[in-house]
Amino acid sequence: MKINKLQINGFGNIENKELELSEGINLIYGKNESGKSTIASFIKCVFYGINKNKSGNEFSEFELRKPWKNIEFSGKIEYELDGKKYTAFRDFNKNNCKVYDENGTDITTDFPKDKARGTEVGFHHLGIDEETFINTLFVSQDNSTVDIQSQKSVIQKLTNILQSGQESVSFEKIKSKLQKKVLEEIGTDRTHNKPINVIKRDIADKEQTIVRLLGNRNRKEVLDDRQNDIKEQIAKIENNIEQINKVLDVKQKYATLLEEKERTYELTVKIKAKERQDKIENNKKQFKNAIIFLIALTIIICFVLAYFKFYIWIVAELLLAILGGVILNLTNKIILPEEDDTDFNVTKEELNKKEAKELEKLHQKGVKETYIQRKAFELKNLLDGLEKNKNDLILENHKIKLEEESLKENIERLTDVEEQLADLKTKRDELLIKSKVINIAIQKLEEAYEELKMEVIPELQRNIKNKIKETTDGKYIDAIYNNEEGIIVENLVGELVPISKLSMGTIDQMYLGFRFGISEKMGDIPIILDESFAYYDNERLENFIGSLKNSHKQIIILTCSNREKEILNKLKMNYKYLEV
Repeated sequence: MKINKLQINGFGNIENKELELSEGINLIYGKNESGKSTIASFIKCVFYGINKNKSGNEFSEFELRKPWKNIEFSGKIEYELDGKKYTAFRDFNKNNCKVYDENGTDITTDFPKDKARGTEVGFHHLGIDEETFINTLFVSQDNSTVDIQSQKSVIQKLTNILQSGQESVSFEKIKSKLQKKVLEEIGTDRTHNKPINVIKRDIADKEQTIVRLLGNRNRKEVLDDRQNDIKEQIAKIENNIEQINKVLDVKQKYATLLEEKERTYELTVKIKAKERQDKIENNKKQFKNAIIFLIALTIIICFVLAYFKFYIWIVAELLLAILGGVILNLTNKIILPEEDDTDFNVTKEELNKKEAKELEKLHQKGVKETYIQRKAFELKNLLDGLEKNKNDLILENHKIKLEEESLKENIERLTDVEEQLADLKTKRDELLIKSKVINIAIQKLEEAYEELKMEVIPELQRNIKNKIKETTDGKYIDAIYNNEEGIIVENLVGELVPISKLSMGTIDQMYLGFRFGISEKMGDIPIILDESFAYYDNERLENFIGSLKNSHKQIIILTCSNREKEILNKLKMNYKYLEV
């Protein structure tokens, strides 16, 4: 990769600034507080986005790099990669980056996107993440200089590089942290009061409690079964009661109709009997009147005949005969015919047929034949028996509910204990899975470390060895890691010396040499050196700059001194000079 041009619209104390870079060495000069570190940070932030989290600091990167004036917080980088030209423009307020190809076509969608950092140009085009970029290719004064207080820290970084290839990654520390995490956050069979031990004891306690409470649950299950049985029996009884009531309704309806018809008939008979009696009484009265009339008439006639002395006895017999005929005629009129009850029998038969028809419809709808065939009083007796059975079942069910109430507290406790047990087992399983995952991670870490030592580290060490030799002007030719003494360096005469016994300047040289050694594994990605030589003497600085002659990388050096320029001129090395 080669960066061709930087255009900074607004970033920190820099505004409307353009810098055109060349391949090879680019020397950017500026006085203190002129914005050199801001330029280096700008390059990193365009490729990787700007961090808005404070991460324990007083200010976030976003707050530190915000323009001092009210101008646009943005900028772009024009660069080449694999023979193609690209432009990356980032709006830092939105923290999103757009990428264009050499034809001006927007190809942003071809890049992965992070929610917080926007388009991941650096990861996609440089092939490394931000942390790796900072730890290898971006060397600032803050992470290249060494004093007495930070000597141990730098040595640790060098150790990490020899072990893992990255200064911020320590295999032994990671492994130790993982093992410590298992021990403290989970525990083992040998520990006593760690989470896994506490949970296992709680599980055993809960299981014993459940055994004691299970009897109540079993009793409740028996009661529940009986309640269900009672419910079914009551449902059957209520169904039978409903059927009987339907039959009774029909039978009682027609019994009532028959009674009404019978009462009507009897009333009619009584009325007719009264009328007949009235007629008889009337006939009797007429008969009496007729007798009286005849007697009176006979007497009158007798007086008349007696007066005229005319055949009195013959006339008397004739009158008696007439009188007998009259009496006989009146007697016939007094006897009336009896009423016929044929009409009532017909009505009764019709009602019986209608009743039978309705009962047949009930039978077709599922009413039992036995209920239809029974008489009303039998059905009533059967109803009484069913109601009694139903009430007995309701009473039994009430007693069961009372007993269940007495068991409720223990049953609820059992439920709570079971839920607690389930939660404990879930937590135990989670801890066991976590322990298994961490142990697998340790195992994979060891395997990866062994693979790293076999494949990557040797080549990395060769690069580091060459850079150490170059940057120390041949005074030290190798560095190895020893488990007992840490990093040991070999001097020109073959003597092995612990790095901790060297001067801070030498350690500083080696550290930068290590960084350059690693960068060789990163391909042709540019290296940014921001005030990285502030504490180098002239000899060491000349040695280091001289080691850059054979580098094929684009190197960006930001400095506030003229030493680098003078040495580059002295060594007759090509470079591009820019000022801010």
